Amino acid sequence: MKKSNFLSLISAIVLSSCGEYYVSGSNRADYVDKYLEQYVEEFEDAYGASIGDVRVHFGGLSGPQVGYCSIETYASSELRYVTIDPKYWFSAEEEQKINLIFHELGHCVLNRDHTDDRFYYDELNVHVPSSFMFPINFLNWSMRDLIDYYKNEMFYPETRRN
Repeated sequence: MKKSNFLSLISAIVLSSCGEYYVSGSNRADYVDKYLEQYVEEFEDAYGASIGDVRVHFGGLSGPQVGYCSIETYASSELRYVTIDPKYWFSAEEEQKINLIFHELGHCVLNRDHTDDRFYYDELNVHVPSSFMFPINFLNWSMRDLIDYYKNEMFYPETRRN
């Protein structure tokens, strides 16, 4: 067997052996968990485009992580996954859920990195995160007041306040 045929066979076995991979045209419910769907749709509405074949699901995470974007490469395909810790999710407040989905999709869809930038928020007299891409999922009064700012900054990082 030629080397290229062998590699194609191995790739086909790997891709077909895991029923969790998205196949173009498949039902969205097959790759976005129903409890996360409305938040994915909110991201897409703000983004103005689909997240494509990024799989968004619940799963166990190690350490203090509550969400994680993973990118795996098989043959010539790149598979992107967002994994959300269910224990955290079902105890989180609404703004924290938005923050977490936007943050992880920021990694997986927009290729955004973390930023620990903060800005002074006069209304609270404190420094607050300047982006959903802050490395810690946060909830404070600034998020409630500034949710539109945070969503806009996600897609237009040049608008980030410092």
